[in-house]
Amino acid sequence: MKSTPVILANEPRLLREMLRRALARAPGLEIVDEVADPVRLLPSVENSEARWVVVSLWPAERLPAALDTLLVENPMTCLLGMAPDGSRARIKCAGQ
Repeated sequence: MKSTPVILANEPRLLREMLRRALARAPGLEIVDEVADPVRLLPSVENSEARWVVVSLWPAERLPAALDTLLVENPMTCLLGMAPDGSRARIKCAGQ
């Protein structure tokens, strides 16, 4: 079975580490990159052909607007936004 590539692009670092440990146990998922610098996110998605990008939610449970460009340029990629404290999540895919 082919694994689904995932990029972790969360702040704070602790959340990214917790997600890495949890997703490492999930069958069918492969963490292909971790990005702390948002400038590196788009090239990382394009180079890895990631299907999922896990990012931090902004206040009011919003995903950063700059990620809309990422979805337009990579329509097979979906975003999973996580609150920094891990209490909330939001999914957004191209066309939503």
